[in-house]
Amino acid sequence: MKLDSSPFLPAGMLSVAMVLGTSLHLVAGVESVIVEKSIRYQQTNDTEYSLMQSVEDDPNDGGAFGFWAEIEGEDLDGLDAPVLTLPASSTFPSAQSYSFNDGVFSFDEDEQSWIFGVDGDGWGAQTQGEIDSYFPSGTYSISASGVTVSLNLSGDDYPEPLTATLTGGAWANGAYVIDPSKALSISLTPYASFGSHLDDQLSIQILDEDDMGVQRLYSDDPSTAALTYQIPAGTLQAGDTFWIELGGYAAVDVDDTIDDALQAAVYGSTTLIKVRAIAPSSEQFPAEGVSGWQFKGYEFNVESEDGPIETDTISGTASLVEKLPGLVYTLSYNNGSESGSIDLVSSGGSWISEEATSEGDGSTEYERLELKIVDDDTILISDSSTSYESDSRHYWADFTSVVASRTGFPTASSSDWVGTFNKVTDIGIEIEGETGGILSDSSDEPESFTLVSQGGGSYGVSASNGESLTLQLSGGRLFNSSDDTDPYSLYSDSDWELQNVCSSDRVYAILLNNGRIFVTSTSSNVGQLIPVVPANHEGWVPVPYLSYYDGYSTILEGEDSGTTTDFEDWTAELGLTGDDALPTATPFPDGLPNLVRYAMNLGADDDGSDEMKPSVVTESGETYVVLEFQVRNELTGVSLTPQISYDLTTWTDVPGAYITQIDEDSETTRYEIKVPADTGGGFLRLQASETD
Repeated sequence: MKLDSSPFLPAGMLSVAMVLGTSLHLVAGVESVIVEKSIRYQQTNDTEYSLMQSVEDDPNDGGAFGFWAEIEGEDLDGLDAPVLTLPASSTFPSAQSYSFNDGVFSFDEDEQSWIFGVDGDGWGAQTQGEIDSYFPSGTYSISASGVTVSLNLSGDDYPEPLTATLTGGAWANGAYVIDPSKALSISLTPYASFGSHLDDQLSIQILDEDDMGVQRLYSDDPSTAALTYQIPAGTLQAGDTFWIELGGYAAVDVDDTIDDALQAAVYGSTTLIKVRAIAPSSEQFPAEGVSGWQFKGYEFNVESEDGPIETDTISGTASLVEKLPGLVYTLSYNNGSESGSIDLVSSGGSWISEEATSEGDGSTEYERLELKIVDDDTILISDSSTSYESDSRHYWADFTSVVASRTGFPTASSSDWVGTFNKVTDIGIEIEGETGGILSDSSDEPESFTLVSQGGGSYGVSASNGESLTLQLSGGRLFNSSDDTDPYSLYSDSDWELQNVCSSDRVYAILLNNGRIFVTSTSSNVGQLIPVVPANHEGWVPVPYLSYYDGYSTILEGEDSGTTTDFEDWTAELGLTGDDALPTATPFPDGLPNLVRYAMNLGADDDGSDEMKPSVVTESGETYVVLEFQVRNELTGVSLTPQISYDLTTWTDVPGAYITQIDEDSETTRYEIKVPADTGGGFLRLQASETD
């Protein structure tokens, strides 16, 4: 397997030639001949590293274990193509003859060097055993223009893995994030065996930038102090992404065939660090807004072998802590069954974490979490993942959509779901069968929704993009769920038809404070390819796969319809003036305060005691305090809260589990409170309060 590009030994890095005897300069222009085996790592935080089996965006990269052979110098295009000979008893495998190019080097015009491999890309392997099977310990010979250099690469004396200390930014999701207006400092301590070989080199290099880096040769400077390098403030630009390479190289053999040229067998250890330069976001949380969050939402999952989208409710607590001002926040969460934390990086008005992980079986797992700030008390979070298989298909996807609030979640009444709601902010994702990763996309989503009560807990929804559907009220939330398993054609050409196996749609809504609602939806299609002419594809077995998947989350804010009757209008309609019009006044015989009567939608002739039906009942040996009451559907600016007391001194809100809706008409909704009473009985009341 090809390595494609080598982060291994830079030419001319060792000065061991100075310890060799002089000899005739047989090949003009040659400055170095190197044979190297190396191991590549990636550093992902202050102290942790792991084998780096592949380089991003390079599917041809072979693995973390590499072999590299190179002749470097000036005006080398006149040389005969060099040929590498393996140690005795070793041969290039015939099955890999193309990649190995039978040992013949390729010329790199830009670098003016000859490099082993058909494309001058060396060789990479996934394991130490694999690289050793192709390139064992022993003497390697490189012949060109009648000259042969022999180097003994034996002993597996790789330098110890390297990690650096970086300052100026912060680690986030395996990369180092920095404000481009800040300086980036890098400090690298020499590996433990530095100085124990014919020569050793320690280096810090900014990849693809020849003039950005520093190195130390033991033969020139045997210091064990840290090697340091700094990228000055203002050098980087917002949006830059680059790699730092930490290098440790040990020369274990040298040759003096070519005068004034370095000829060495080297073991290398390199560590790559990904750096992202990002301009700080202006959207920052106030200090009092980072903790105390409650979240609610849904987790959706679809698998091609099952078809329909599975849905689970999700709730829990969260905190959001600033890690690097304007650049990185750490989101911590606990949903009762799972807890953890994740770093989020500023990106175009959102805070995002993205990761692509090779599973080693030809598949890649993609994960994407996006957070948006709605206001100081509300945040929107979308978390999605999928696996992209080697046959360019998806077979499962997860989408979790939640809203987090610091002010809690209200109990919804039927009137809260009625009206027109306009988008405040949204997050959209899309997965398509041929794209591999998770795309950010909400361009086709509606800007507003209008909800109309249809009675019986049903609500008609009309969206600004022309779509419509019906939502059902259940457990204080609205939802719609549909699946289509008819085998209709989704796409066809002369050879293939993509046939529907299962198309699924889910929509859910949760009521928020301040006249807002949270809406999340997801759609998927599981299909299978059917040959148009079966005889042309004998033996074809259709396999269902996820051909399409999207997820959407939005916060919407209700409009003032202009028909709502507020408290002042109500008092005017009833002819109340002066002190009699105050919220706490009791101008009617039933003694109820005006604010309570307004919340209950009572007129001048209505008796509140007739509308509230208190009682004490015993069921199955248990005693309950019961109260029926009604609430105005179009209730704004006022809340009506049932409360219970056992001593008429201490009052607490009645839990929502004890409140049941029992009736509804166009103007009011009726509820029953049924609360267990202790041995001394209990008392219920309705408390009306003015809200913002």
